[in-house]
Amino acid sequence: MGIFDEIRRGAFDLFEQRGRENGKDIDDWLNALRQFLMPNQIDPDQVSASLQEGIVTIVANKAAAVLPKPVASEPAVQQKGKTSAV
Repeated sequence: MGIFDEIRRGAFDLFEQRGRENGKDIDDWLNALRQFLMPNQIDPDQVSASLQEGIVTIVANKAAAVLPKPVASEPAVQQKGKTSAV
């Protein structure tokens, strides 16, 4: 299992431990990443804001690399005061 898969599994485990409560996915990813990078070495509340921002950026870039790209919508065309997709 690769590093990304280990962190993803850790985030999912945290999600399940919280009773599958939605809306805390970034927190789960950050905590899983912290546990992976610094197991039992630092209290998550002591991590600096700049480090947290860096971690969020890393996670977001990784997620963007593996998630499907959104399909671009057709450009809108104005016709006699109406807007419609081409």
